[in-house]
Amino acid sequence: MERRLAEFVQLLRGARIDVGPAQAVDAARALTLTGMADRERARAVLAATLVKTADERPAFDACFDRFFRVAGQVDAEAGGTETTDETDEPVDAAPGAAGVTPGSGGGLARELETGDTAALEARLATAMAEARVDEARHWTQTGVYTQRVRQALDLAAVDDLIRARREAGEPAEQLARARAGFDARLRERVEQRVRMQAEAQAWSFRDRVLRQTPLSALDRRDQARMRELVRRLARRLAARHGRRRRRRKRGRLDAGATMRASLRWGGVPFRPVWKGRRRDRARVVVLCDVSQSVRAQATVLLPFVHALQDVLPEVRSFVFASDPAEVTTLFRHDPPERAMAEALARYGNGSTDYGGTLTQFDLLTRDLIQRQTTVVILGDGRNNYGDPALAALSRIADRCRELIWLNPEAEGSWGTGDSEMPAYARRCHQVLRCRTLRDLEWAVMQLLRRAG
Repeated sequence: MERRLAEFVQLLRGARIDVGPAQAVDAARALTLTGMADRERARAVLAATLVKTADERPAFDACFDRFFRVAGQVDAEAGGTETTDETDEPVDAAPGAAGVTPGSGGGLARELETGDTAALEARLATAMAEARVDEARHWTQTGVYTQRVRQALDLAAVDDLIRARREAGEPAEQLARARAGFDARLRERVEQRVRMQAEAQAWSFRDRVLRQTPLSALDRRDQARMRELVRRLARRLAARHGRRRRRRKRGRLDAGATMRASLRWGGVPFRPVWKGRRRDRARVVVLCDVSQSVRAQATVLLPFVHALQDVLPEVRSFVFASDPAEVTTLFRHDPPERAMAEALARYGNGSTDYGGTLTQFDLLTRDLIQRQTTVVILGDGRNNYGDPALAALSRIADRCRELIWLNPEAEGSWGTGDSEMPAYARRCHQVLRCRTLRDLEWAVMQLLRRAG
């Protein structure tokens, strides 16, 4: 059962359903209690433990139906349910041996002639496990694994039995037809499993490539997938950060207060007293360049930050090309993709003016940016040879808790042409490269460590 569950989890991940190790463990524990004899009960148990949102349920049902497509396959793959028999051997003795009579044969031949579907499904599932079909990674391997399953079933011995009966003038057509039908089902089953494994591998490979692809070089066909990766990454970071905060919640043991409190229980430290330094959770203010040069990165960063609302206590967002404009309300009421499209349409036109933007942003956030505020700026720092307004950036850095600049360009490009990045970097607490989703993940992890 554990092997089949691992294969099914891999298929779900290939279908863009984010299943973590903890969820897989929960599913395994639940199945040990309920079993897999009942197909619909197994579906309900796996859905309850592996599916997190209603949007994922259709994809889950499709994967379940594909993985457990044939009736009775849940029973066969549950482990320990295959039929056993005292004469459960592949086939009879060598062809032409004494005792070969119509209807005789070993376990497989007998099951084929009697049409014992449950026993055949159990035998096929066992053979596929022995042939390690789950290790297939490309559809071109279908033929190889089909032959391996045939060898595990010893179908050649069934062919020998059919030939021996024909040579002896005994009826063999029923067994031959059953054998041909079973072989067709075998090929279909192996092809289906190999195709599922190949699709899962293809999606995983594509995701790895997308995580390392520069955001500015993304194809339009990949943008929807990138948004999904961003949502999954945001959920994972939020869960990780939330667990870390809970572990630190109790603080340090206050020995003096614990001993004083124990006097009411005769000196027994029945209730420990904890002490810890109060830490204000930081407000996050984001300033995003949405001009044409960094638009691709902005369309990922802003939705990403707003997806962490359950971790970050307050996110205030501003966008700019030539003038800063707040879009916090827009992101609060509209879905991230729609909000980002609206922000680009309204404020993404015009030439980039970092000097004017920083000067106005300093005035707009005079009361908003305080000691506990973390400011995040996304931009390439290219100011079209205008005034960089370094004094305004210095005032912002002095007021906030931390100023983090995310730059989508390679460090070798900083300071070339109209780039003011070296001067801006000297006034920031930290400057991070943000060309790919992997870079963005690292940058947001740093943000969460400081803002939690």
